[in-house]
Amino acid sequence: MLEYLVLRVCERLRMREGEFWEAGYEAQVRWLGYELQREREEFEMMRPGESR
Repeated sequence: MLEYLVLRVCERLRMREGEFWEAGYEAQVRWLGYELQREREEFEMMRPGESR
């Protein structure tokens, strides 16, 4: 799952994977957190028959 999220972050930010790993820990955590939130929102939008 981590590899998938890193690739999604790199694709979204148009950076190479190496650039992600060279970035500071704080930036990596922030980017992965945003990506996890997007994944969750996309998943919830795809669930049929449930209203909020």
